[in-house]
Amino acid sequence: MAGCGCNVAGMFPGLGGMGIISANLKSDTQIIITSDNQILIGPTIGQLSVTGYGSGLYSCPGRAGVSYEWMQRYDCMSDTMYMIPRGGDRSYTEGEVGSISITSLVSYTGFSASAASGPHSIYLSSSHTDGYSLSYPGSPIPVVGRSTSAGVVGSLINGTAYLTNFSWEQQPPNLPVASYSFLIVGGS
Repeated sequence: MAGCGCNVAGMFPGLGGMGIISANLKSDTQIIITSDNQILIGPTIGQLSVTGYGSGLYSCPGRAGVSYEWMQRYDCMSDTMYMIPRGGDRSYTEGEVGSISITSLVSYTGFSASAASGPHSIYLSSSHTDGYSLSYPGSPIPVVGRSTSAGVVGSLINGTAYLTNFSWEQQPPNLPVASYSFLIVGGS
């Protein structure tokens, strides 16, 4: 029978004092039973999502993000899962994002306006930029391209982490929130 643990989230091992709001890890091992009852065990692939308080405090809303694609190729002879970068990345920034940067391709202005509270309601306009090569030097996990300074991830898993998504959002007066998604290969 599998074990179960129930403890206080604020005391989760490896996350103390890092500003982590939530962390979730789910893993699955590929198992195939052939027609002649031979059991084939493949790689264990996990999905890790981490959300934490980001860096900075700004007076205007802002958001930024990036997605990365990975091809998964398994070599059953050597029991090795190869993660191959697939294409580039598409990054964006919008509004006030502080030290987050991308290589810009196109920019335009967007707005949000509603007079539902009366004709004197304020509206927001912000610059939106689409590009690639996002860099986020902030907390809890810095991101530079496909690489992360993922010390926190290493404290949660036994495998290798591959960043698939990152997003950062600030809605004043709240603290910014950074969210990460990883593919985990080789453990959980």
